Amino acid sequence: MNQLETLNADHNLLKKVPALPRKKLRSIDISHNHIEGEIGHPVVVIPPCAQTVNLSNNKITGLSKSFGFELLAKLRELNLDDNQITQLPEEVKHLKKLICIKLKRNKLVTGSIPKQLLEDTLVNRIELEGNEVDLKCLSNLSGYDAFMARRKLRIDSTISAGISVVDKD
Repeated sequence: MNQLETLNADHNLLKKVPALPRKKLRSIDISHNHIEGEIGHPVVVIPPCAQTVNLSNNKITGLSKSFGFELLAKLRELNLDDNQITQLPEEVKHLKKLICIKLKRNKLVTGSIPKQLLEDTLVNRIELEGNEVDLKCLSNLSGYDAFMARRKLRIDSTISAGISVVDKD
């Protein structure tokens, strides 16, 4: 189990996820299960080496401080789509490598997105479709301009990566 790099446990009847192997596990998919409520230790324990975590399509209402934000130093993508999340905690600021957070079709409102997500992380992609988040109010949050600059850089680099220059000489 210590050599496991990918765990796909989607579409099961899991109600909690105990401690997983801590050595090499990079990708975890526990979507479409029966995990509910505010999650953190001991309901869901994510190992520090995880880079992508998919918790979509459960009944999660939030992330508790025991989620272990400060321990998830390598987490780059967090998918929480199709849950019942009403608030993100300030502790998301500890996810220093996070670049993408997916929150589609939850119960978020404009004030439930902490400015620390915009200010203190590398996030350049936030998916909020299906929530009651007012983009104008979100754009007034401290850190929004820095987030938009990171987003533009990501988009620009994607475009330039798809352009090839042919020298006709």
